[in-house]
Amino acid sequence: MRTRDDFTRRLACSFSTRREDPHTLSEVAMQGTIKRIIRDRGFGFIRTADGQEVFFHRSSLQGLDFDALKEGASVELEVERGDKGPRAANVRPSQT
Repeated sequence: MRTRDDFTRRLACSFSTRREDPHTLSEVAMQGTIKRIIRDRGFGFIRTADGQEVFFHRSSLQGLDFDALKEGASVELEVERGDKGPRAANVRPSQT
């Protein structure tokens, strides 16, 4: 027999708030600087404002041309969990 608590619990689940992406570590864009680019392999590393070093792949670039990208360029990014550690996503030119 179903109780009122069962009904309340199911109702609460159906109206649950935003579901978090388990792969995303940062919910807002972070500032960073291109630290190193390995052009022949199509990836590089970004140092975030808090000092974390994050891997990026050319496929994560938004509004940036990988071949024109220079070390030291300011970017905005989101950080995700990658197979081997933090990975940059949605890398775009810095607005500041």
